[in-house]
Amino acid sequence: MKFKSDITIECGEKKIVAKSVLNVMAAGIKCGTEINLICDGEDEEEAMKTLTEAIESGLGEM
Repeated sequence: MKFKSDITIECGEKKIVAKSVLNVMAAGIKCGTEINLICDGEDEEEAMKTLTEAIESGLGEM
C-alpha cells in the first residue's frame, strides 16, 4: 500500500513513522496492543480506511 499522506502510529510514548515496514516491525507492537493511527495528507481518508481495515482483519495473519 502506498499513500501520499504521512502515516504515524502512536503506541504508548512511541511514535512510529509507518512509511517503512521495517520501522513498524522494529516497534514490536504485539497483537491486542492499543494504538493510534494518524494519517495526514491529500489521501488521508483513503489511507485511514484501508489501514484500519487491514489492521482489523489481522494484517493477513493465519
